[in-house]
Amino acid sequence: MATRDDGYDGLRAETLRVVREGYELLRPKLDDAGITREDEEAVGAPADAFAGCAQVLRDVSKAAPPAHAAAMLSDASALELLAGFARGASLTWAEVRS
Repeated sequence: MATRDDGYDGLRAETLRVVREGYELLRPKLDDAGITREDEEAVGAPADAFAGCAQVLRDVSKAAPPAHAAAMLSDASALELLAGFARGASLTWAEVRS
């Protein structure tokens, strides 16, 4: 019989998978924006870094051409979702980057 802990472990594993995939997709865009892995780590936990990167993209988008601004805002929204997932599962950089 499944227990509550079994369900939590499964949910956490799926959350980690989603965050890893999202991070892999967004990492090149963060590189393009000049945000390094060292910058992320300086902020702290992945959830805090994702939220901080989202804010940076929102700020930079204000001075960008409209087509670029829309893409930056879309990426910022994705990062905010990753931040929520990472915070909810208390993910570490070692987990996200493995």
